Amino acid sequence: MLPRPLLSRTPSGPEMRISMHRPLTSSQLRRYACLCAREAARIAHIAVADEVFVAERVASRLASAEDFERARTAAQPRAAAAGMVGLPRCLPTAAAVLSASHTCDENAHGAAYWAAEFAVKTAIFRDARWHAANWHWEEDKGEPWRATWRTAEWIKRHPVAVHELAEAVSRTLLQLKRSLGQPIESTGRVIAFPRLTEDSAEER
Repeated sequence: MLPRPLLSRTPSGPEMRISMHRPLTSSQLRRYACLCAREAARIAHIAVADEVFVAERVASRLASAEDFERARTAAQPRAAAAGMVGLPRCLPTAAAVLSASHTCDENAHGAAYWAAEFAVKTAIFRDARWHAANWHWEEDKGEPWRATWRTAEWIKRHPVAVHELAEAVSRTLLQLKRSLGQPIESTGRVIAFPRLTEDSAEER
């Protein structure tokens, strides 16, 4: 399956490379998590989850601890379903749901790390699904159960293409650093993640 975590915990990971420039506050890390979750939602074509809005308010010190706890509790059932059912099948929506749920992690560094991690997976799953649709899966004899596992199987068999996209998306996430000092409502940007090309989808 996917190399995990895609964003290394070593100093090559995005949040670590940002920290090497200047230390980030908890509010900035939380804001970074929210930006990642918003991009994941855009990629997966789903609405931005309620917990992301609460996390943004927490980052701006506009939400109470009780609001934060309620949002975290409300997100847990969706995150559990996404993790148990959607993630093994490499569904973009599942990864986006998990990115959103992690914005409310109690630890801001963990929120930033995991929201980014699942934003990367959202982008990978999106592109892999597109390539898998026309991919010849030799073992596929038309069994109905294989349909929901097709993307996961394509990812398993194309590790080089997946790794290259993960690295490219990770670099793109670094661009979010430029927005961390601004209110989230005023950024007005969309980060465009790179996509797999036909050439990169073929294993070398």
